[in-house]
Amino acid sequence: IVGGDSRLAQAFKKIFLANTITLSKSECNILDKKSIKHALEKHSAQYVVNCAAITDIAYCERNPKICLEVNTVGVSLLDKACQIYKKKSLFLGSD
Repeated sequence: IVGGDSRLAQAFKKIFLANTITLSKSECNILDKKSIKHALEKHSAQYVVNCAAITDIAYCERNPKICLEVNTVGVSLLDKACQIYKKKSLFLGSD
């Protein structure tokens, strides 16, 4: 699970503890192609669940460029990498 520090990722980890790896931003930054590549090569998981997002609406309104980068560009980079590494991806968000 990318975005492993999020509440959503932590909830998944509790449910699927035996077969879940959570990656924090420092372990897989979705805005950094090298970071994504390293994470996907390091772990043999078949599935990548993305919980990395900016969900604070007020913050997004004040920082639209950062929000766009993370919630759109980062998602696209991660999705493309999952296709290259033949991993199935699931993208979830909540606030």
